[in-house]
Amino acid sequence: MGWKEGRYGGITEPLQLKFDKSNAGNIQYEHITPLLRDLHWLPVRERIEFKLAVLVFHCLHGTAPPYLANELCRVADIDARRGMRSASTSALVTPSSRRSTVGDRAFFVAAPRIWNSLPSSVTASETLGIFKRRLKTHLFAALLLTVKCS
Repeated sequence: MGWKEGRYGGITEPLQLKFDKSNAGNIQYEHITPLLRDLHWLPVRERIEFKLAVLVFHCLHGTAPPYLANELCRVADIDARRGMRSASTSALVTPSSRRSTVGDRAFFVAAPRIWNSLPSSVTASETLGIFKRRLKTHLFAALLLTVKCS
């Protein structure tokens, strides 16, 4: 591993150049948010949500391992909830957890919460590429709204 790979953690060369050019004038103690926005990188929390939502997409479309896909259940698949409005959507059943610190972070709790919080325009995507594009746009738009309101 060369110094660039270690320094950039496997980032492709065009991104390295973009990062170097945008970071050249930055002082060490300036905010990183404008730089992340320029590079179209999501902050850590939103990146985790992105990864979880993509994993749920794989689970619902049969391309994820069964041990993960079997943990998720659509609202429409439960007999008692078929008459509800949420049964016509792609909503997932969100199980309750006993511990708010550890339990809420478990895949079978966090994944349905994130999926159910997404708009139907994102969850109704047919392909993974379209889903990722719409999801990233949604997360960036939500992030910009919170930054402007703060």
